[in-house]
Amino acid sequence: MDRRLSTLGKAIACDERGAVLVEVTVVMTIMLVFLLGSIEFLFVFYQRNAAAKAVQIGVRLAAVSDPVASGLNGLSAAVLGPRVPEGSTMPDFVVTCAPLSSPTMPQP
Repeated sequence: MDRRLSTLGKAIACDERGAVLVEVTVVMTIMLVFLLGSIEFLFVFYQRNAAAKAVQIGVRLAAVSDPVASGLNGLSAAVLGPRVPEGSTMPDFVVTCAPLSSPTMPQP
């Protein structure tokens, strides 16, 4: 029995029929990891480039357009009046909203 196991062990150890399959499995796993890593890196690079381009377009739009809505210029002049010259800092003020004394309902 011992002799048969010894002979079987030598036969299995010397058999190289499955060696190529094992080598291909190891190499393909490594190559697949590198391929998927490269794809992931390119996706991250694409996202970074898209974000940078969006910021560039936003900054350009802010640089060439009027930064204040047209209605706000007249509103601030009406609220502050001639007391505050144009270009100075905004003074502190409080806006208080009070409810109506008697709410009115529309008549049908």
